[in-house]
This record gives sequence, structure tokens and C-alpha cells, in this order.
Amino acid sequence: MTGVNSPTVSALRALLRSVMDQPLRGASLNNLAHHHWLADEPAEALVWARWATQPHVWGSAGVDPRAWRHLGNVLLDHGRYHEAEQSFRLADPDLKGFQVHWGLALALEGQGNWMACAPHAEARFMATPLPTGALLPPHWLGWPDVEQLSLWDEQGFGDTFQFLRWLIPLTTLSVAAQVISTKISTASLLPA
Repeated sequence: MTGVNSPTVSALRALLRSVMDQPLRGASLNNLAHHHWLADEPAEALVWARWATQPHVWGSAGVDPRAWRHLGNVLLDHGRYHEAEQSFRLADPDLKGFQVHWGLALALEGQGNWMACAPHAEARFMATPLPTGALLPPHWLGWPDVEQLSLWDEQGFGDTFQFLRWLIPLTTLSVAAQVISTKISTASLLPA
């Protein structure tokens, strides 16, 4: 439980003051939504994220794309995948940013649209610089006739454990070398 004088409570108070001082300022609303999202308060995050995408709080410049992207992330947490997809598409209609591609991949996966999901998920590898932990492309060159298979985790522990189940079928491939790169804290839990 967070204490009354903790940094989290202090940050929340500062954000609330900012919103009260300028209630029609989109950036303040978006920051408040983001704070609730990081604090794992999904209902509050959704309310403030929706307010942060209202055009009148941004003025003539229009809604900041980050507000749409943030609303998409909050909607993903609520399992509202169709709405999340719409938010991500509003964030970056030209699909230039890898963050939007990744958000779209999650939204499409949630809808069960695997064929549309995969290209967006892989688009993150075209980012400059690459996401932390990613190996340099090409990722699928020559598949399935490859000499070495490299696997790495780029997500959190839960995702890593979830996908470890695919290691056993991969061991049946006639690949000369298999390399698994993972976080040090995860490596101790894996079989040699």
C-alpha cells in the first residue's frame, strides 16, 4: 500500500493540481491518465485518458498523438480491442511509429486477427534504434533451412515463461546450434 507521503502520492497531488489549475489542458489530463495507468488503476486511467483525447482540451493544434496512443494502451488493458485499434490508428494514421505498430499488433491479437497482427508485431524490428534486447535483422532468413536458431526474450518475465513451451518442439529441428538469450534472473530457472 502506498503511504500518504510517498513519491507516488506526491506525484499524483502535483498532477491533480496541474489539472485543477488548467482543466482544459490536454497534456495535464494525459499525464494524469498515464500516472493512473502506471499505478495499475485502470478505471481511473480510462476516464482521464478519454478526457485527454477530447479535441477542445488541445486547442487548434489538435489532439496530441501520444494521447491517442495512451488511450489505446489503456483500452488494451480493459480488453476493449476494437476501440484500442481505432485509438492507435488515430495516433499515427500513416503507421510510421513502431510503438503504434506494436499497439496495433496487440489489439489485433486480442481480436483474434492473427494474420493482420503478425506484420505489425514484426514492424517493431524496423525501428531505429531497435527495441532493447532485439537482435539485428534479418530474423527469418532461410527458414526453415537454417544452421543456427537464436531465441531471445524482449518482454517481461510472464511472456518469457509463456513462450518457453515452444522450446521443446524447436529442439526436434535439425539445427546445428540453438542459442537462447535471456535475462540473468530468468536464466537460472531454465534447464541447461
